[in-house]
Amino acid sequence: MKIVSRYKLPGCKGAHGFYIDEETHYAFITGEDNGSYIVFDLIAKKVIFTGKVGEEPDVIAFDKDYHFLYVASESGIVSVFELRQGAVNKVCEGFLADHAHTVAVDQLTHKVYFPLQNINGRPIIRVMKPVKH
Repeated sequence: MKIVSRYKLPGCKGAHGFYIDEETHYAFITGEDNGSYIVFDLIAKKVIFTGKVGEEPDVIAFDKDYHFLYVASESGIVSVFELRQGAVNKVCEGFLADHAHTVAVDQLTHKVYFPLQNINGRPIIRVMKPVKH
């Protein structure tokens, strides 16, 4: 492997979570050290959106049909964005559970899965489905 380009990611400390959307050619990157996100346009080669998510963002999942991007954080905050060409909108954000830092999306059913390590002393998996607007 050979490095072909390098780009600065201003405002993103501790780049950790990462997703590239093949439709928009946007890279969505979270900053683990400052609870931030940036959206980097891979065609224009620049940061086009920035903002905040929960503390210590970790895993990112994307629903390709709904264009929803989920950011799960160690703090238990889950942020949901709608990602489209020219726009990145935070749809909602809230506390799900302590250490809710892993997320996965079933592309057929649009169900969103959150494995949680300790709910009332037991591990569980919480299954959610977005309300399409």
